[in-house]
Amino acid sequence: MEPHTTAEWEALLYDWHNDHLLRAQRADVDYWQASTADADRLLVLGAGTGRVAAPLARHRPRLVTALDLSPARLRRVPAVPGLRPVCGDMRRLPLAGGFDAAIVPYSAMQLLVSPRDRDQALVDAARVLTPDGFLHVDVSGNFDTRPPKN
Repeated sequence: MEPHTTAEWEALLYDWHNDHLLRAQRADVDYWQASTADADRLLVLGAGTGRVAAPLARHRPRLVTALDLSPARLRRVPAVPGLRPVCGDMRRLPLAGGFDAAIVPYSAMQLLVSPRDRDQALVDAARVLTPDGFLHVDVSGNFDTRPPKN
């Protein structure tokens, strides 16, 4: 698919940036696989083009919902069994509950500039989790020094 709109070009640039400039960040996929190993229903907030969500769905059979605000980015999410792209705002999730885990990888939470927006995102993420579910938010600068999960 040839990019035609500004949003499509931005999505293409997002992938290029991840592939060429943030190569060391790829270690975060292993981190998220270990962190979500027991989650059968996983929600990835700020999923972009599926850089993290697609490998999590490939890792083992489970339902992975990749939520992003950009339809152009979501169109670039690869077709993977169990992976469901959903267009929506993490501050007002267009989803019902039942997720074992929700993650906000790649510092996506920092894109919500106001405390009110961050609070809304956290409250809505908690709303869609099962009683034993967990929310894991990445606020790191990079994954080069991230310790492995114990």
